Amino acid sequence: MNSGNSTVSGYTISPFTGALTAIDGSPFATAIGPVSIAVDPSAKFAYAVNSVDNIVSAYTISPATGALTPITGSPFATGTNPNCVEVDPSGRFAYVANTSDGTVSGYTIDPATGALTPITGSPFAAGSGADFVVVDPSGRFVYVANRVDGTVSGYTIAPATGALTPITGSPFAAGTNTVSVAVDPSGKFAYVVNSIENTVSGYTVDPGTGALAPITGSPFATGMSPTSVAVDANDRFAYVVNPIENTVSGYTVDPGTGALAPIAGSAFAVGNSPVSVALGPIPKVYITNRGLKNVSVIDPGTKTVISTVSVGADPSGIAITPDGFTACVTNTGSKSVSVISTFSNTVIATVKVGDHPVDVAITPDGASAYVANAKSNSVSVIDTSTYTVKATVLVGVHPSRVAITSDGANAYVTNTDSNSVSVIDTQTNLVTATVPVGVKPINVMTH
Repeated sequence: MNSGNSTVSGYTISPFTGALTAIDGSPFATAIGPVSIAVDPSAKFAYAVNSVDNIVSAYTISPATGALTPITGSPFATGTNPNCVEVDPSGRFAYVANTSDGTVSGYTIDPATGALTPITGSPFAAGSGADFVVVDPSGRFVYVANRVDGTVSGYTIAPATGALTPITGSPFAAGTNTVSVAVDPSGKFAYVVNSIENTVSGYTVDPGTGALAPITGSPFATGMSPTSVAVDANDRFAYVVNPIENTVSGYTVDPGTGALAPIAGSAFAVGNSPVSVALGPIPKVYITNRGLKNVSVIDPGTKTVISTVSVGADPSGIAITPDGFTACVTNTGSKSVSVISTFSNTVIATVKVGDHPVDVAITPDGASAYVANAKSNSVSVIDTSTYTVKATVLVGVHPSRVAITSDGANAYVTNTDSNSVSVIDTQTNLVTATVPVGVKPINVMTH
């Protein structure tokens, strides 16, 4: 967010080095005073709050390039001096903290266009100086840091409407000048930054009610004037930004209690005046469990299963989009493909395809997924920007595997009972050649 010139800068991230490269067309224009941005879990839409104009600007995200295009109807009105925006894990609701109003604006998100519609009852009352809003990983609770009050407001989310209802006991006491709140990926713990006290308050989260209870030993010391906190995807580490000292404090997280202990060598030097911290997704390994209707997610660092995702019947093939944001799983027994967000490890879309889908491959630009349907003798082509089938291509008998060339120009499909390989032009989605091969071809790989 570039408040000084009212723009949003966008970058592609190298999956190998983490290096940033400016997206063509970046920076993208927004309204006056952009201060916060959120992207929906499917990475189709982005929302930027503009604190001077009291609006939220909405954009579609190009799945191929990451470029931003304003959504029809954008910008959308907020309260006074909006400071933070958050999208819930389902991608159905968005929430904006309005600092001067002491309120939270809630919106439903149109799944096709990304347009925002105010939720009935919005805005919802919060504390004085509502600076920051976060939705817990389960999508059931919302928490707001109230800077002036030194409190955290907690709410339950109505699953059908997105409306907010205060949690019993809310608001919960924190320190002085509470400016940020984060919930760990397991949803067990919450952490609140107190910038004047130079501390971070820790809480356990009641899994049934969402109520917060102070962790023993809380608050925990930080550097000077901390502004932001984040917890890593494995719930092992937490990091707090200290802009006056130009440092980041690092902590280990006790898995049982949520207590924080400084990492050796902390605090760590960074650039001038750091403000916010975010942690990228960790490398993960996805395993389809055909007999259990689920996918196991393994952390290669700890070599342990960190999540289990329920999908359709007889999951078989799997492919991850080049940006690493989603995984597509073929459900052989359900005639469908489950789309998993690699950030939340939840299913964000289910796409109906042909009979007995057994394999999937994704084009290098991430725009299309090709699914081999063994009993339909076809390949379903999925548009990954909408998660709908945009073409069905007839191939040989019992297609088993599909692979796409490195330039993305062609898809090769093995037809096990036709002893052949079909070549599909990915621009026209037509078969341009059928190549006789040996008996019962199964696998295929391109180079």
